Amino acid sequence: MNGSEKRILRTYYKQVSGVAMGAHCAPAYANIFFSDGGTEMACVQFLKELNDNVLNMFLTYSCSLDSAIFLDLCIKIDGNRLVTDLYRKPTATNNLLEFQSFHPLHTRRGIPVGQFLRTHRNCTADEDFQQ
Repeated sequence: MNGSEKRILRTYYKQVSGVAMGAHCAPAYANIFFSDGGTEMACVQFLKELNDNVLNMFLTYSCSLDSAIFLDLCIKIDGNRLVTDLYRKPTATNNLLEFQSFHPLHTRRGIPVGQFLRTHRNCTADEDFQQ
């Protein structure tokens, strides 16, 4: 190939099990799956068993008697209610869709709106949302 010819190599993957991250129904499935509750020890045991699978799917977790981190949420007990705040893993980056990509313009413009709505939905307290 000379300099003016470019060969684009693309790799495509097909998901064959589970629910895609970001799917509209994924949070509902997660809530149903984790709704059983129980003791902290039972929760840790459940998560260990969940991570023992052949699907190459593993959850990291942190839980205590007054808080838990699940996906992008920090869930805490405040009196007699649960409050949530946005959680970012220490390894998280701000890698989102490159605006110069060939995705439709409405998709690219919708990213900031979607991130704003997600943050607003995940923060119980206005102070946490503002931060």
